[in-house]
Amino acid sequence: MSAFHFDLPQTNPRTGFVQTPHGNFHTPNFMPVATRGALRGIPIYLMKELGCEILLSNAFHLYLKPGHELIKSCAGSLRQFMGWDGPILTDSGGYQVFSLAKLRAITSSHIQFQSPYDGSSHTYSPELVVQIQSSLGSTFMMQLDELHPYGTDSETLKSAISTTLDWYALSQNLCRTIEHEGMLVPILQGGCNPELRALHIEKLDPMPPMVAIGGLAVGEPTAVFQEVLAHTMDRMPKDRLVYLMGIGKPEDLIFAIQHGVDLFDCVLPTRNGRNGQVFTFHGKYNIRNLQYREDMGPLEPDCTCPTCSTYSRAAIHHFFKVHEMNGPSAISIHNLFFFFTLFSRIRSSIASGTYDVFSRSFLDAYCHETISKG
Repeated sequence: MSAFHFDLPQTNPRTGFVQTPHGNFHTPNFMPVATRGALRGIPIYLMKELGCEILLSNAFHLYLKPGHELIKSCAGSLRQFMGWDGPILTDSGGYQVFSLAKLRAITSSHIQFQSPYDGSSHTYSPELVVQIQSSLGSTFMMQLDELHPYGTDSETLKSAISTTLDWYALSQNLCRTIEHEGMLVPILQGGCNPELRALHIEKLDPMPPMVAIGGLAVGEPTAVFQEVLAHTMDRMPKDRLVYLMGIGKPEDLIFAIQHGVDLFDCVLPTRNGRNGQVFTFHGKYNIRNLQYREDMGPLEPDCTCPTCSTYSRAAIHHFFKVHEMNGPSAISIHNLFFFFTLFSRIRSSIASGTYDVFSRSFLDAYCHETISKG
């Protein structure tokens, strides 16, 4: 743990610096999702060039294929296996198990589920989750948590908090007995009930240096998301690194950073990119639309990413029409560059005391154009 150091001002919004055994990163920051140890269609060697400082992978999927023990035995760590020399946060897979509602059963000590790959039966416990992530050599190891969708009743949410707290304690106990480099990170639950969120914070005592907020972006309206997040952050100790799980819409990022959130992940840049959606500072649009068939301009004027320096909109439109894999890859690369550039500009605006001005200017351009282009 001594290899970790968080330099985090106790203000909102804030920009800081995190030192880890596997490399350092600035905050606020965005983690691209390399679920199975790779970003689809994007070579890992491009990531530093695009501005990436930390990646996210998924322990659940890597446990099933190719197996955490294989990764450890043949490569030593996930970083070496995937060719990435920076920090990696591994999600425990609680969300993936949540999405397998018809294929899993939750007990007080574990989750029983069927593999989405081959239907085989697995027992997923908080201790196993730590063992998996330790074998992967994860920088940040997420605990196993119990997650429920928007609209879940308060009693079920309260029970889920109790289970998640118990599982965190079991994970902590195992961490004390095994050799590992990573930091174990608890996940706050409570659904969209602000009082239950506050209860979970109160019960997590002492609170570790980093904490994650889970259970949002699961179907709740934007106004509810904002209310719950603001209430949660008001009660969060100011010297903790805060990770908001699964949030990636630029307008949501702007709101969360205003309230002091430090770290984010989302599949939007790459998943939406594979479907033709382009993110720009003047809104988002779909390259498959007919209007781009003869457009020789770049995806975004003045963008310096490898895609905009190489391809026209017309070329990428053509790639999609003929199912050429360069199309989804090109847009995914541009979208990641957009997100990293956005976060760089956010950090600069916070450092100069102009975040409010920057965020209003960005949202005015981004949201107006997004609405007009559809």
